[in-house]
Amino acid sequence: MKDPFTLFITRDMALKYFGNEDPVGKTIRVNNKYTFTVSGVLENVPQNSHFHFDFLTGIETLCSMEGGKGKSENWDNFRYTTYIQLIDNAKPEDIKDKLNGLATKYLSTSSFFKGTLFFAKPLKGIHLGSNSNFEIGDNSDIKYICLVSSMGLLIILIACFNYMNMATARSYNRGRETGILKVSGAGKGEIIIQLITESVLLSFGGLILALAVAGFLLPSFSSFAERSLTYRMILEYPTLLKVIVLTLATAIIAGTYPAIHLASISPLNLITENFKTFGGNRSGRLRNLLVVVQNIISVIALI
Repeated sequence: MKDPFTLFITRDMALKYFGNEDPVGKTIRVNNKYTFTVSGVLENVPQNSHFHFDFLTGIETLCSMEGGKGKSENWDNFRYTTYIQLIDNAKPEDIKDKLNGLATKYLSTSSFFKGTLFFAKPLKGIHLGSNSNFEIGDNSDIKYICLVSSMGLLIILIACFNYMNMATARSYNRGRETGILKVSGAGKGEIIIQLITESVLLSFGGLILALAVAGFLLPSFSSFAERSLTYRMILEYPTLLKVIVLTLATAIIAGTYPAIHLASISPLNLITENFKTFGGNRSGRLRNLLVVVQNIISVIALI
């Protein structure tokens, strides 16, 4: 875009202004003052981009609109965001001194900007880690991500404790079944694997149900939160892989204790009424402890 008054437009803008026609080479009138020639069409900017635009033009155009290059070449003009692509193996901190050398050289005579220092910020670190003035786009804060993630983790812990409680209480109804398996030759490890497998299958069944509910409620939630959230974001490979791994880890954590507890009781105690007496006191104390921990987590979440 070295030629002034040329621009690129996004696909949405091409459809808006030119319909199904080829916009390249055609003109767009801006404010009834400037005429721009369309040089090309760009894909729409993704929602997770650092900044968003519909039209893209070059610095030569801005200089021409200002009547020359003088103002745009002043070192005390901070209207523009500058991006630098480093060569391989280069480190951002390596150019810090060079940038500040430029500041000392060109801004030392400025009464207003004297003492100004330049710094480099990684592109991926801008959205969640930059709070500079005059940002080119709306930024967030990594603290909010950590807060929401912590809340999600607390909810998962409560769900794990609930499952442990229910699975341990339900084990009384499966005592004879497990006892018969042991008498038939099933080892402790095999019983543990079976019970954990049941926990995993139950968790993935819940995951499928959760994905279905999310697909149904996501449009309403997106409108309420004023965010452009799509179901495709959930099904993208990195996100879906993390969800699957988290579901598997949750299932194993929640199902391990009930499985070990039931598999550790002798076949005789499992088959007879002694099972409730043998395992009841110990598991009952644990269930009470888990209830207390759940209440503590709930209070922390409310705070």
